[in-house]
Amino acid sequence: MGAGFVNNNQYGLPGISQELVAAVRELLCMESQAGDFLPFAATIDGTLTRDPDNPTSTRTDVLRDGLPMGQVTSTLKYANAIIGQLQAAITGSTTNLLLTAAEAAEITRRIGATGTFNITGPSAVGGTPRTVLATYSAVGSGSGANAVQLVAWSSIPTAGTFTLTFIDSKGNYQTTGAIAYNATCSTTVANAINAVLGTSAVSVAATSSTTADNGFSITWSGTGYAALPQVLASVDVTLLTFTTSIGVTVSTTTVGVPVAGSVTVTALGVNEVQTVAFPGLTAGTLSAGTFRFRLKDKNGIWQSFGDYAAATAITVVQTDLDLALEASAVVIAATASTTLAGGFTLTFSGTGYAGLAQEAIVLDGTGTALVSGSTRTVATVVRTTPGVAGAFTQGSWIQPTDGSQNIKTLFRSPTKMGEWDLNAFLQSIDIIYPEVLLRGFIRTGYIINYPTDSVFATFMKNQIRTNSGGYWQFDDDFVSVS
Repeated sequence: MGAGFVNNNQYGLPGISQELVAAVRELLCMESQAGDFLPFAATIDGTLTRDPDNPTSTRTDVLRDGLPMGQVTSTLKYANAIIGQLQAAITGSTTNLLLTAAEAAEITRRIGATGTFNITGPSAVGGTPRTVLATYSAVGSGSGANAVQLVAWSSIPTAGTFTLTFIDSKGNYQTTGAIAYNATCSTTVANAINAVLGTSAVSVAATSSTTADNGFSITWSGTGYAALPQVLASVDVTLLTFTTSIGVTVSTTTVGVPVAGSVTVTALGVNEVQTVAFPGLTAGTLSAGTFRFRLKDKNGIWQSFGDYAAATAITVVQTDLDLALEASAVVIAATASTTLAGGFTLTFSGTGYAGLAQEAIVLDGTGTALVSGSTRTVATVVRTTPGVAGAFTQGSWIQPTDGSQNIKTLFRSPTKMGEWDLNAFLQSIDIIYPEVLLRGFIRTGYIINYPTDSVFATFMKNQIRTNSGGYWQFDDDFVSVS
């Protein structure tokens, strides 16, 4: 190994500018015979393309050999296919992703302060990689700040109780128990909030004195809340007595700001919903007959439920489901009314079911035909919302959504020496891409963002082979390079 020096002018003007130092990166094995290139030049989109993981973080416009590249669908110009990698594993309920500060900054630069990106990777080590679209609302750019909200009364409460309602870290509404008008802020009020949001989620301080009747502030400082923006709390004052005017105002005094490298996303897990209907019946309503249905539980065992008639109450079926599968594992809801007659939905929301794809339930008619008047029908099952596993392992990729996320080649500098990083002069202009690798014998140690998970690595290699249409070989196909 060694170091190379590139004296390039970062503004694309004649003359010598900043000296760049880079380690040798011999991407191709057997240099002269190891790769073929497109017979014509292509174009790199200078507005989009960066190398955010370049150790020289101030010069992400310097592209290293081995950077995965794809083509933007609308322009066919090339850009980097991977913006960053998860620095920690996430679950389906995670709303805060941890990246490097440079990667988070690149999301803002390339996509925007809010928007969408793809996450690609397996949900567990050795699992099958897949891509899920993520919606993000905030990107950390500094040291971070905890959200603070102020609760101020229109006049001083003198008796009664109040409740507070929040949105928790999983996006669910949570309401406290009754809190006395003059409860101690730092203990009683804080404990009531933390009881529904999670241990040490918030701290509470009185505006004056120590009790709630003079107003108080709430600081979100716990796990899942710290350094994140928060929706305004609401206060129910129905049971409070005031000295004069009745009312309360909740305001944000400090907006929660994520720390550099963190990205706030909508939870990725999606619970599967299946709908049972009775097509062909008058108004789609079952009037006679009985049926049963079977579903596969979280242990892979089929469970049978029934016999049920049209008039069977939804609550009866829910009790059966809870007894067989654990409470709230699968939630049933009537499509119309409160009985099974108009059809129903099953939502797989409990532990072992939430955020996972499920097999379709199976409906069985029994001794009596399902009818409405003289019309016989067969019940149908439709997967109205497929389950999506929102879990991803550490090292999963953050990718764009413009088409360039489909890896088509690996960047190689046109020097043909494989020694230096290339200063691509990226100033929001198009860059000539003189030699696009069509095939090659590749040293995987120089592929940027190359997965450590062998199954994920195979996924990456197969994507390059498929999308490029060329014949690629990789050194770890033959020997271990770990």
